Parts: sequence; C-alpha cells; structure tokens
Amino acid sequence: MLFFLVADVLSAGVRGPVSREIGKGDKKQANAILRAGVLAGLTASLVILVLGFTLSNPITVLLGATDRSSALYQGTLAYLRGFMIGVPGLMLIKLLMPLLPLDSDIKRTGAVTAVMAIVDIAMDAVNVFWVKGGMFGMSLASSISFYAALCVLLPHFFSKRANLRWERFFISASPPG
Repeated sequence: MLFFLVADVLSAGVRGPVSREIGKGDKKQANAILRAGVLAGLTASLVILVLGFTLSNPITVLLGATDRSSALYQGTLAYLRGFMIGVPGLMLIKLLMPLLPLDSDIKRTGAVTAVMAIVDIAMDAVNVFWVKGGMFGMSLASSISFYAALCVLLPHFFSKRANLRWERFFISASPPG
C-alpha cells in the first residue's frame, strides 16, 4: 500500500505541472518536470525495494501472518519478495502511462494494459504448470508483466510526434529556462 501511495502521489504531482507546461507550449520545462518526477519515482521505488527486502519478515507479520512456520507466512513472504522485483517497473508505468493522453496516444494506454494482463496470465500459467514456483512465481509473473508493459509504453517517448520525448527526457543536462 505504501508503494501505491507514493506512486499515486508522484504521478499526480507530475501530471498537473507537465500538463500546464505543455498547455503553455513549454515542452522543455514539461520534460524537466517529468525528468525530476521519474528520478524521484525511481529513487522512491529503489528505497521501497530495499526496505521491502530488508524488512520482508516484519512486513509479513504486519500483514497478519504471525506464525513463521505456517504456510501462510511462507507464502506471504514469498509473494512479497517476488512483487518487490517489479516495483521499479510498476513505478514507471504509474508515472508515465497517465501522460499518454497529453500526446493523444490513448490507444497505447489500452495496449499497455492488455500486454500487462496477457503476460501476467501467461506467466501465471507457466508457473503453475511447468515451473511450479509457488507464491514467489505468481508474484514474479506480475513483476515480469510490468516490464513487458514497459516495452510497449516506452516507445511512445521516442516518437517524433510526442511532446514528451526521450532525448529531451534524459539527455539534456542543462536546466530549463
């Protein structure tokens, strides 16, 4: 829940100012804001990732699995650790996907969502029928689906018609203005 709270706050904090700057026609400032938001998002996701792995045992207890020898505890712990692997990917999706309508790329939003769902279901099936990775495998399937969805999402930011373009996104070393 902490991850989703941080991701949603960062997404809302980026989306408003980026929209304003694009509306004013200042793509350079919009990209600077987005760059700062993505840097903050990746930093937060790495902190959450490290804390999630470091504190996975106490978090599992906080989630209600108090008996460390129980199957519930082991399954919850395994699921949490598998999900942590996908945190940076999901953070980028939550930050970047709401910006697609600013560039009139609504179809990609659906494609990203569809790819994420299809890959998750397919990887769950692989886990259940072949890998037999248990709860870790199930959450790892979700994590893999986040990165597959990023493969559909990120090309938008390389498009020449995009307001928010990748070369302005990371390469510019000078501050706007």
